[in-house]
Amino acid sequence: MGKDIKREDRALDNILKAIDADPVKIPFTVKLKQWFIKLISNKKFAVAVKAVPILVLILLLIHTFFSISKIGNRNLAIREHHVEDGYLYITVDKASIDAERSFMESTEGETVLKPTVKGIRENIAVFKFDGNSYNIYLYSTDGRTLQLLIDGK
Repeated sequence: MGKDIKREDRALDNILKAIDADPVKIPFTVKLKQWFIKLISNKKFAVAVKAVPILVLILLLIHTFFSISKIGNRNLAIREHHVEDGYLYITVDKASIDAERSFMESTEGETVLKPTVKGIRENIAVFKFDGNSYNIYLYSTDGRTLQLLIDGK
C-alpha cells in the first residue's frame, strides 16, 4: 500500500508540474486529524481499546486473590518473650501490634495493663510484670488476635 501512495504522489506532482500549478500543502493539524481518524477506524485499535480494561480487571482480580491468600496464610505468632527488670517483653512475628487495643489483665480480671510498643519494625509489646498470672490479648493492626496465659509461678 505504501508503494501505491508514493506512485500516486509522484503522478500528482507530475500533473501539477505539467499545468504549472503549485502543490497544495496539507496543514499538520489536518494530517494529525486524519491519522487519528484512521487509527480509530482501525479494527486492531478497537479490539485493543476493548481488551485493555478487561486485562486490567483480570490483573486486579489476580492481585487481590494472591494478596488475600498471603494474609490468610500469615499466622500471628510469638517470636520470643522474656522477663527483664520487672517488665515482660513479647516479640510478635508477621504483624504490627495495635497498642490501643492490646492489654494484659489478671486472671481474676481486676488489674488491666496496656502495653507500650517498642519500635514499629520490632513489634515488641512491653508490659510491667510482677510475677503473677495474667491473660494477655495482643491485637494486630490488621485485626488478628493472639491470646496468651502467663503463669508467674
